[in-house]
Amino acid sequence: MVYVTGDTHGEWERFKSKEMRKLRAGDTLVICGDNDPYLDYELVDSVLDQLPEGSVYEKISGASHVAYIEAPYYQDFQNRLVKFLND
Repeated sequence: MVYVTGDTHGEWERFKSKEMRKLRAGDTLVICGDNDPYLDYELVDSVLDQLPEGSVYEKISGASHVAYIEAPYYQDFQNRLVKFLND
């Protein structure tokens, strides 16, 4: 599973679903910008605690709410995503 912050729109309960509990170590990547005005980083941290051991959490320095399309951060986002998928 790849989760890009900004796409939950407050639907954090889905991270507690039965399907989420089926994830194994190494199945999950969470990417966000460290300058997202809409993101509650304490909430993200609490959700991460519920993900499997070995889940990857990446913060892109300087990126905001949509790092995957923000210049110049989208390239960093793409590189991290490709690395995760190839590992």
